[in-house]
Formats: sequence, C-alpha cells, structure tokens
Amino acid sequence: MDGKAWSCHVEAATDEKEMSLRAILLNPAKDKQDKLPANSASFFINPDSIKEWARAKGRKNEPRRKGQVISAVLKKRFALPDADAKKLIKSLINELGMDASFDFKHAGNSVAVSIAREEVNQKILSAYGESFSVSRPNKVGRKKFIQPLLGSARDKAVWAGVVDGVLSIALDRAVSLLAVKDKAIQRSLAAPLRPLVEAAVTQLIKDNPKFDEVVGGKKVVITRDELADESFAYGYKEGGLPFPDDVKKPGRTIITSEGGPSVSRFKHVICDICGGGGSSHKTAQDCTDSKRLRRLYPEELERMNHFPRSHSLVCEQSGATDGKRAFFMGNALVVGVVQKILGKLAERA
Repeated sequence: MDGKAWSCHVEAATDEKEMSLRAILLNPAKDKQDKLPANSASFFINPDSIKEWARAKGRKNEPRRKGQVISAVLKKRFALPDADAKKLIKSLINELGMDASFDFKHAGNSVAVSIAREEVNQKILSAYGESFSVSRPNKVGRKKFIQPLLGSARDKAVWAGVVDGVLSIALDRAVSLLAVKDKAIQRSLAAPLRPLVEAAVTQLIKDNPKFDEVVGGKKVVITRDELADESFAYGYKEGGLPFPDDVKKPGRTIITSEGGPSVSRFKHVICDICGGGGSSHKTAQDCTDSKRLRRLYPEELERMNHFPRSHSLVCEQSGATDGKRAFFMGNALVVGVVQKILGKLAERA
C-alpha cells in the first residue's frame, strides 16, 4: 500500500477443533443410523493394484516426454496413421531403452532415479562447448560426439563434463524423492551418486539398439540415436500425498474425479480398520499390509462437505449414481463455510 509491502505471522482467530476423517466415516457399530451402501465391497482397493496406487500418490521427479512430438516423427518418417503412431510410443521408448534407472539408497530409504537419453544429449553438447537447447531436441552425432567418449582413450575432461551435467539432474531427483532438506546432506549425496550416474550415461550411449517392426502394414525402423535426435525430455516434479490418508487428520479438498475405482492420486483412500475407531495401525505400511484399504463412500464425501443426511437420502431415493454423487461433492462448497459467511453478512445487514 502506497508503495510499501508488509508481512506478518498470523494465527487462526478461532478455538474450533479440526474435524477428522474418522469423524465423518460411516460406522454402524457405533451409530445404528449409519448404513453401509449395498455395494460397499466395490469400494475396497484390490491388493494387486496397491503398488499402482502408491506410485500415483507418491513423490515424483522423473523425465517425461511429449508424446505428440514422437508421434509426429513416426507419422512423418513412416507415413503411419495417427492412431498407430500414438499406440507405438510407449513400446518404442521401452524397447530402445530411452531411460536408464537405478536405485539410490540413503539413510535406510531407497528411491528410483531415472535419466533420459535426451537429457544426456544436451549435456554432451554442453561438455563439448557446442550450442544446445534446454528443451527442444538436441542432435548428437555418434561418430563426432559419442564415440570419443567410449573406451579407455576417451577425452577425460569432456567425459567429466558430461557426468557432472547429468549428475546435477540426478542429484536434484534424488534429493527431491528422498525429501532431504538439509543443504549439507544434499551436497554429500553427490559422491555416492556419481558412479551410478556414470553407469547410467554409459548405458544410454554405448549401444545403439534398433526398433524394427511392421506396424499397420508399414515397416518401422529407428534407432535410439535417431529417436533421441528428434525427441526431447523434461523433468516432471510432483509432491507426495499420504497413502493411505490419515483418518486422524482432516480430509483433503474433494475434486470432481473423486468417484470411480480407477487409480488416482487425488482420491481419498483410507484404512477401514483404522477408520473403525478401534485399534489403529502404527504405520502406513501396516495399513497397506492389512489389505483393507478403501475409497470413501458417497455419504462420507457428502458429510465431509457438511451436507445433511437428508441430502444423502434424496440422492439414494432418486437413484443418483455413486460417480455422480462424488462429482457433485467435487463441485460443491463446504456448507459450514457458507453458513458462517452468510451469518456474518446477516449481522451487518
């Protein structure tokens, strides 16, 4: 205000206690009015998909690619229809080994760190003092740039530059995935990471595997070098969410995709045993091992937004689907918040 900025620490001007997830869960054993939905079994997570859920919920710092770029290359070079080109992307990346991954362990934790061949291309050009793009494809000729880096006669200074460049990427990913905050500890991770990075770089440039298949009647032949020259990778970061959700803490904001059985980082998943209010597990792993993880029932989502039981009854009687009810709650405001705002407005009327 008037050219000046100010800041201050604030505290909530209320002594109201937070409402925990456990407080809104259906519990017929404690409240006879609570009734589980007839299809309650369908809300439990299949134990075979636990790892998929855990990955969706977990921290991420990894290389990703724009699929449309690779698709465009395939359509241009091999005259593939759009549908065939899109279907081919994933298998092409896997078969050519475009990424190198390794497990990195620190303080009893292990994380998977991945490096993309396209990222290595950029660091190779940088180490040679050549111009490069930080985002778009970087072409690296095997004879001029890669061969001199292989074998005992390689240019040690250039090789060190490549490894240093890729190490900076790997260190950022390891630190992020391990959630290491201490700067000194972050720096100390570089030394044990270095040999793993060297091995990853070597894996990505030593050989030049070829993809050679007939797709939709068209012969598709492309090497890792060729695809790396046309593609580009970027670092994708995403913070972790609790898995399962802690029933002793408040629920998160409900979004419109909360409904349905498909795996999603945004859907609430709780341990049904801990939610029952009896003995709670000590760790999230104990909850996972119990194989009693489930999504929230529609009425629980409605309770979280402070909708009354009468609303839930209308939804049940009208035949609203579980997915629609979850969608409604993703679009809804929290009733209690609206009530408080209206109450204050009424006081000023």
